Amino acid sequence: MRNLLLLLITTVGVSQFCWADYDKSEVDAIVEIVNASGMPATQAMRKVMSDYQGHLVEYELEDEDGVLFHELKLIDLDEDVERKVVISVHDGNVVSEKKEKLWSWFTEDDDVKAVKKLVANQYSMLDAIDKLELAREDLLLDIELEDKQGVVYFEIEVFSDDEERELLVDSKTKSIIPVFKR
Repeated sequence: MRNLLLLLITTVGVSQFCWADYDKSEVDAIVEIVNASGMPATQAMRKVMSDYQGHLVEYELEDEDGVLFHELKLIDLDEDVERKVVISVHDGNVVSEKKEKLWSWFTEDDDVKAVKKLVANQYSMLDAIDKLELAREDLLLDIELEDKQGVVYFEIEVFSDDEERELLVDSKTKSIIPVFKR
């Protein structure tokens, strides 16, 4: 219980990209584009999982001058690599892919440690999203695998009900962790 309390106190999400600056009509238009494209976030994740080996550890919806992209990061424990894959929301094509080795002589990468725990818990990013039961008009903005105070969870940012919300899903208990706003 103490670990969970520390997690709740120390978890303050600061997004690199602030969707709160968008007004409701802009977000509604983006939701329509994403839903109509046939390539919403979950479909992009499934595409990456079918095309590449590994476990999803990060997702971000990017808006670059009105062009939308899904940016995904995977960790492949077998090959000891990290992949970043960018997919166009508009046509579902892979726009870019970057692969780098994770190996180190001295320390194990924090993401690798978290993925190992995620695998042991038999949980995935798609499982966490399913747990939230998001509505069609909700917009997934950002998802990141975290391992803090011994708790491995997905931190999920969603634009819903005219505001940006942060949700946490524990990979071990497979439940939503309450988040208290400051």
